Amino acid sequence: MLLLITNQKHIMKIDLIWISDGLFTTFLVNSESGLEAYNQIIDVCGAPKVLNQHRDSTIYQLKQAGYGVRKSTAKTSKVKDFTDSELALLGSLGI
Repeated sequence: MLLLITNQKHIMKIDLIWISDGLFTTFLVNSESGLEAYNQIIDVCGAPKVLNQHRDSTIYQLKQAGYGVRKSTAKTSKVKDFTDSELALLGSLGI
């Protein structure tokens, strides 16, 4: 029998969330520490997005660097579908 033991106190902080359309994956800031990674993506790619074929590699590199990354829970990839709190966070970070 295999037992899975988890530490309930350890909750991973999500620094970036991502949304995907047919061609690109766009990264959005979800915390102040995620802003650094967000700006690095812009410096390298010219925008906070990568081709979908590079998404898994980019997410892997972000996680290896210690950032929490997860897919957006919005029903669609349109900004109007983000919750008020998500939009407020983006606004407070100047995005």
